[in-house]
Amino acid sequence: IPSISEDVAREALKEYVNNKCCYSSTPAKEMVFSELTPLNTYRYRLETFTESRSTDWAQEPYTGQIVDGPAFGPSPPIWYIEVPVPPMFQDTVKKVPVPHTALVQGCTNCSALGKIACSKCTATGRIQCWVCNGRGFTIGDQRCSRCSGNGLS
Repeated sequence: IPSISEDVAREALKEYVNNKCCYSSTPAKEMVFSELTPLNTYRYRLETFTESRSTDWAQEPYTGQIVDGPAFGPSPPIWYIEVPVPPMFQDTVKKVPVPHTALVQGCTNCSALGKIACSKCTATGRIQCWVCNGRGFTIGDQRCSRCSGNGLS
C-alpha cells in the first residue's frame, strides 16, 4: 500500500473541508500528525430498486373505441400485468390500463343525452318573462308587449 506525506494528507483534508458548508479549515491547517499509517479502505454503496402498484378508476369519454371489458375475460391481479421496465433508480410513475376492466356507462351529469339542462329554462330554451312574471298580461289585463302574451322570453 503506497504511503503519503504529511503535506499531501493535509492538502487532501483541506480540500475535503472546503467542500463542506459548516466545517472549519483551522484544524486542518494547524493539525499535528503523530503517525500516518496506510490502510486498505473499502467503500460500498448499496442502491435498491423497489416497485409498488395500485389501482384507481379513471374516466374518459367514449368515442367509439374498442372496449376491453369483462366479456374478454377476468381482470388479472395487478402483479401479473406486464409493465415496461422503467429507468433504474429514477422516480417514475407509469399508468397502465388494467385489462378487461373497461365499462361504458351513461354520463350522470347529462343523463346520457349529451347536453345538460339549463336550470333557468329547465331545458326548454325559454325563460319566464320578467315584465309580466309569466302571466302574459300586465296591469289592466293588457297583453304584455315584451313576451307577446305567452309569458316566456
